[in-house]
Amino acid sequence: EEMADVLVRVFDLCGWLRIDLGGAMRAVYARREATGYGHEFADLPKADGLNRLHRSISIVDTTGASNIAPHGNPAYPGLTFQDAAVACLVLDVVDFCDTHLLRIEVAISGKMEYNLTRPFRHGDLQS
Repeated sequence: EEMADVLVRVFDLCGWLRIDLGGAMRAVYARREATGYGHEFADLPKADGLNRLHRSISIVDTTGASNIAPHGNPAYPGLTFQDAAVACLVLDVVDFCDTHLLRIEVAISGKMEYNLTRPFRHGDLQS
């Protein structure tokens, strides 16, 4: 469920910052496939994988806080640093969950359904 919390908040962040998460993920995934990068969690102990995810979350937080988002990203042409960092984080969380047989899609659906019933959501009252 913690991984689902991370992704639901990332989805909220993408909406707030108007990040095209789908487009960014396609670009990052294509680059990873072309370079053979990815699925790095398969050989890591779970604790090391969680540390790796923590670094990814820190990068997303840093890129947002430092205002470097408008600049281009040479590793992913056409994406800002922030867009690429968010896409990498989502792909890493999904990869981590796949590696450890965590059903992230079920947890996300449950979180989203629960959030619809909450009277208070991230600063907004339910209308």
